[in-house]
Amino acid sequence: MVLLGLLWFAFGAARPSAAIEQSVADDLKLSLESRNAFASLQDQWLEWLAASYQADADRAEAALNSLLADADRLDMGRLPDLSLGAAGRAVEFASQGDFEVAAWCLRAAERLDPNRPEVAFAAARVARQAGRYTQAVRWTARAYSRLLKVPLYRSLWLSNVALWILVAVLASGAIFVGLLMATRGAELQHDLFGFIERFLPGPMAMVLTVAFLLWPVLLPAGLLWLVVYWSILLWSYGSVAERTVLIGLWLVLGVTPLLLNEQRQRVRIELAPATVSMENLEEGRLKGTLLRDLTSLQAALPDSNAVNHLLADLYCRLGEWDLARGLYLDVLEEEPRNTTALNNTGACFYYVNDHIQAVEYFQQATSTDGPSAAAHFNLSQIYSDHYRFSQAARELQTARSLDSAGVGRWLSLGATEKIIVLSGGIGRSDEVRAELRSVWRSGEADSRWSALWPSTLPLPLALAFLAISSGLYLIVRRGRRSRPVASSLDRDGSGRWLIMLLPGYAAAAAGQPLRAFLAVLLPIALLTLPLVDKLGYRQPILFAPSGALLLAVSVLLLMVYLVGRGLRLRT
Repeated sequence: MVLLGLLWFAFGAARPSAAIEQSVADDLKLSLESRNAFASLQDQWLEWLAASYQADADRAEAALNSLLADADRLDMGRLPDLSLGAAGRAVEFASQGDFEVAAWCLRAAERLDPNRPEVAFAAARVARQAGRYTQAVRWTARAYSRLLKVPLYRSLWLSNVALWILVAVLASGAIFVGLLMATRGAELQHDLFGFIERFLPGPMAMVLTVAFLLWPVLLPAGLLWLVVYWSILLWSYGSVAERTVLIGLWLVLGVTPLLLNEQRQRVRIELAPATVSMENLEEGRLKGTLLRDLTSLQAALPDSNAVNHLLADLYCRLGEWDLARGLYLDVLEEEPRNTTALNNTGACFYYVNDHIQAVEYFQQATSTDGPSAAAHFNLSQIYSDHYRFSQAARELQTARSLDSAGVGRWLSLGATEKIIVLSGGIGRSDEVRAELRSVWRSGEADSRWSALWPSTLPLPLALAFLAISSGLYLIVRRGRRSRPVASSLDRDGSGRWLIMLLPGYAAAAAGQPLRAFLAVLLPIALLTLPLVDKLGYRQPILFAPSGALLLAVSVLLLMVYLVGRGLRLRT
């Protein structure tokens, strides 16, 4: 829902313009009653702000209680934008040295949206400003634990971790190929130079040999192509184990673009404002841009029954029964056996005092493939209103047999919710995401075709590399007469320093490729660990600390690694 003026960010307190409010209301065709409800929420928030600046805790508490009560009446008890606003006030007051007001601002932020990670990060910042470093550590740990419980943040974090793993594996693979060239390249250079020297003088043969080995650096992304080129050239010089590792690296390199594209599509869906708003709606959060985002979603998927069903459920929560009924009827044209839509259509008729139509739709809901306890309960309520107590008792008993716990809960809500409205449309968010993904992918098809020619470059290059490698093997390697002595390392003096500075070199020289690759992978993973938040997608989190934590963990683990490696080499 659009919170009409509750678009408060961490430090923003400006009232939105009347033009924006009117535009939103016109687009959504909300009734005057709904507009007044949103305006009331705005006024209560402004009252809380004024009380916080005046350090009037009692007045602020009263405004907060009234605000939350009105939000609960909309079945949206969590107000994320206002929670961020209260957390921002806490940080602002703490920077001014007013830690008492900052503390109850944090408590207000926690009540407005419980267990929000941004509030915990803000509390950690306030604790640091107050010099309470133990509390700061506890709040930071709590913030990260909360972070992993939020589906969006958890998904983005896992996406960044996946990117970090890919980068570490590919970088380690490039270094591994370099190690193979350092330990096996002498044979390759010897064979190639010997073949060219048959036709040209020695200096010119050496120049052509170097050019033959390094020419891919002249291509776009030359270092990448050089590594791929070397890995193909070294194929015929490697053992079975080395070839197995190279095949694995080629597979990772080949599927990486596909994985990145799939991840990009998924993250694009997850970060779309409409998707974020749907998730907030499912969790009972009244986000400031909710209705506007869902209206844009309806424009993107004008023929989607799932979107119409979702919007109809939302209008029911707002009490916009006429708008909801129209959307439910559209849903039922395509899905005449949709139990939740039938039940809610009956609720819409009931709340506009058309009980005959309400009974008809409730009865249809009870006769679908999945009998609805809510529809039977609603029939019992209507029959009771019209003094048809025997029918009411029969329907209530049927409802109890289908969902005893639910009936008990509904009876306890009888004073506020006489007729039960189901959230079947809100539960179709996964279906909406799939439709969005399909629409956006089809919309990108033309752009992909127009940009096809760069994507055709790797195939001819790879074929050219294979042809060169095959020719090298058939013409040069099979005809060679001598073989250079394999390189070896002395663990005394400079050899020990080389082993220390080049992890995996000794294993590569000894013909242990998997061990060499893993020896490279570990330090590369530790070195790139601070880049986890920078390689992929930025977390949309306010008040979060910088990457100092990952940097500290990386430095600590690298020190442990280097000390352990040094001690091992000394033995």
